[in-house]
Amino acid sequence: FPVTIAIGLCSLFSNCAGGRCNVSVGANAMVNNTTGIQNVAVGQNALRGNFSGAYNVSIGTCSSYANTLGDCNTAVGHLSFCANTTGIRNVAIGWGALCSNTTGTNNTAVGMRAQPNLSTGVNNTIAVGCGAATSATSNHTVWGNVSNNVCNCVYAAWSNVSDCRDKANIKSLGSKFGLALINKLRPESFIVTGK
Repeated sequence: FPVTIAIGLCSLFSNCAGGRCNVSVGANAMVNNTTGIQNVAVGQNALRGNFSGAYNVSIGTCSSYANTLGDCNTAVGHLSFCANTTGIRNVAIGWGALCSNTTGTNNTAVGMRAQPNLSTGVNNTIAVGCGAATSATSNHTVWGNVSNNVCNCVYAAWSNVSDCRDKANIKSLGSKFGLALINKLRPESFIVTGK
């Protein structure tokens, strides 16, 4: 038996046309939902604009505020993912994370105001760090913060495998490249001065 739970002033107010298995906690949380199913909205105005989006999780005041049709999104934090309307399969964690995304898909932003300016049609980006932001181009990754973006460089798939099932003609390199080589290494600590 599908159960829908609404707690808070006008929470799930319009839920009358088949929206089921939703949990809504907070004033105006999912207030416009009519047919969206299996959503979780916690916080004032969380998933406020949603009317048929499904399988979303939105935790935080005004998180996923404008989402209408977007499915399978996760937003955690005040104003996280607040402009999204139809973007799908996005993750926004942190205050204001992914806040300008409207239609982009498969984007991930972790950190306060991470990926703040991504808007229409940019897909497959990852931004991790306070204020971290990729260029407005699909398939980019950035690690760091607003003043120290470590990498904005991924244009191809990452592949790091080391498995005998993926190799052929495996031969020993002998003792010359084994422990004898490792023993010659000189580990040192240092401080980088002036970039």
